[in-house]
Amino acid sequence: MNEKCSGATTNQDSSQKSLSRAEAGLHGKLKTRYVKYHPHYLVCGYNLHNTKYANYTDVESIMDLYQEFTFNCDLPKPLLPPAKLPRCVLRDEDPVLELPMAKSLLQNRIDRITDYCEKRKNGLVRFLKKDLKWSRHYGEARATVPKYVADIAELVELDPDLDFQGKYNWYYTGGTMKTLLLGATNVLVFPYANELVATPIVHKESSLLKPDLKHASKYSMDGALYELRHNNHGCILGRYKNQCVIYCISYIDNKVEIFGQHKQSSPIAYISADLNSEYRNQYCTVDLDRCLSLWDINKVNPLSTNVIPQTQVLDDKWSSIHFQQSDPNIIVFVDRCCLHYMDTRTSLEKPQLTLCPKPYLESCENLCLDIPSRNNDQRYIGSYHNLLMCDSRSSKSPVIQKWTHQFQSPPCVGNTFDRDEKEFVVICSQLTDEVSIILNTWVHSDTPHSFSLPYTPPSILQTLAVSQSRGKCLDPIMKSRIEVSNVGCAMGADTEGHISLFLQNSLNDIFYQCITHETQLDIDSEMNIKAYLALELWERVMLSQRKTIKPLLLSDKISMEHVHKELTNKKLRLKYEREVWTLYRSNWKQSVEKLHSYVDILAPELLAVWEIKEEPPSSAVPHQKVLSWLEKAATGKTEDEDSEFTPTPSIFTPSPINTQELISVSQPLDTEYNDDIDLEQEVISLPEKTKSLKKKNTKKKKYISGF
Repeated sequence: MNEKCSGATTNQDSSQKSLSRAEAGLHGKLKTRYVKYHPHYLVCGYNLHNTKYANYTDVESIMDLYQEFTFNCDLPKPLLPPAKLPRCVLRDEDPVLELPMAKSLLQNRIDRITDYCEKRKNGLVRFLKKDLKWSRHYGEARATVPKYVADIAELVELDPDLDFQGKYNWYYTGGTMKTLLLGATNVLVFPYANELVATPIVHKESSLLKPDLKHASKYSMDGALYELRHNNHGCILGRYKNQCVIYCISYIDNKVEIFGQHKQSSPIAYISADLNSEYRNQYCTVDLDRCLSLWDINKVNPLSTNVIPQTQVLDDKWSSIHFQQSDPNIIVFVDRCCLHYMDTRTSLEKPQLTLCPKPYLESCENLCLDIPSRNNDQRYIGSYHNLLMCDSRSSKSPVIQKWTHQFQSPPCVGNTFDRDEKEFVVICSQLTDEVSIILNTWVHSDTPHSFSLPYTPPSILQTLAVSQSRGKCLDPIMKSRIEVSNVGCAMGADTEGHISLFLQNSLNDIFYQCITHETQLDIDSEMNIKAYLALELWERVMLSQRKTIKPLLLSDKISMEHVHKELTNKKLRLKYEREVWTLYRSNWKQSVEKLHSYVDILAPELLAVWEIKEEPPSSAVPHQKVLSWLEKAATGKTEDEDSEFTPTPSIFTPSPINTQELISVSQPLDTEYNDDIDLEQEVISLPEKTKSLKKKNTKKKKYISGF
């Protein structure tokens, strides 16, 4: 008996030591070397709970607090027919990743130029900003700079967005899909084919959903939609890059109506916006310059506006704003570092309260997501590796809960849903399979506690993989289509209380699944088989749409209105003065004195070969020569008769063919002359043809004896 007791005590002691060792390892931060050189997003963190709900010294009680997800999920299914693909997808590009990829390529080219200049900085001209001098040339400002500076300036001009910096597209923070409850009808609002669609959702048996498109409504959008926000008054705010549009939704006579109510534009891109939950006409916006503005749809100018001061150096210009549900006069402004609580009743010069959760994060982490909770004083704050629960009532230690989501990409979309004192929190990144469900239980009205670990539901990629493993020959292009980035997330409940999760990608394709099944589902269950059939039908529609895509004829489209105006302008006349060109050139005339001043340097050397000496200069005047010639002509004597014939060496004396000419070593030989010599030598060397003499056959004389 004593041996059994001692054995139990030993096992308990070892468990306690293991628990204390694990707790000590999870409490501390990761080392800087590990964070720098290893993919540490998979490292599990410590699920923090400041509220002592149970005895944390007992191993069994702690294991009971961290169990698996208590519900089961089926495989996701498509909700709508596939949307028509834009041209960028036909080039194997993701609309969400187009901006980060373009920025990355430009930055790589700039880095190569700067690295090249850094290695050869001693041989390059050092150019400072004070050395830059501008000049006006035909109304244009010009400056002379080194070539490497001009190359970098040319690349900077190609930058599609100078204010954007980051490895993911944080313009899509917040989500582009929302669910509204209008009366007893669930309405799903989402972008589809350049239109904002609001459709009722019909619940069928076995947790199947169907959009009621006959009673749906749509409204044309103004470009790419980045975020949707809604309030309790049937208003929806759509945030685009340089404008915010407010839509109104109503449900009358079993039909959904949507129309635009207000539009606010800005030269600086908006990064976040929100609607006031109590005052229907109020909304707030924030741009990339951290300018927070409070607006009224009935007024042109903002009610109040100010720039939020920046106390620390941040990596980029991301931010997010929300109206607090309990107090509509409070705006929560979140940047990469802290939470700032702004009071609209003041001048918005400085925050009334600032919460900093950075001590609870790793050195490489920043804030990237803000989700309101059911409790007005608490908020879910997402970071690169964790999800935090922050309480505004405790400024010294604001973080009361913490989970590790293990995402490779930062979470940028999130949503919450309440059911039976339980809050379902869904966060997802822009990667397709990075979705996490966190179940938070409210033990008391103000005390949350999570009894289960974060759960990753199956993705649409798993539906495709299982369908192919069951023998379905689906088109291979489906995988590249459903792998695009996530941009929207929403949740809704049916009449039976089942919660459905909706996910939307950058191609406006929507997939849904039930996340609250009580029984465990296998691959051959009824719900999953219906998912395979729905995906197969979805593939047929996708293939039929591909046949209707017109071939690409134009690579770019440019407005030629100004060219058309110039071509059709009848009053315009071409003025062209042709240059008069003649054969007579006056510049060839030279004076006699100048011509006599020329000296032929090579003449003596050239004439010495032929034994010719330069003639002595004539002392006679030219007009005397003419007079003497006239006198000879008058007497009738020619010059030949006057003078006796004396043979003189002529320069035209024939010379041998092989006489060597005066040529330079560097001067190429005349190829024609060489060819003639070679041809002559070949002719000379040819053997003469001689006739062969045939021997005459002489008859042999016969010998006659006696002679």
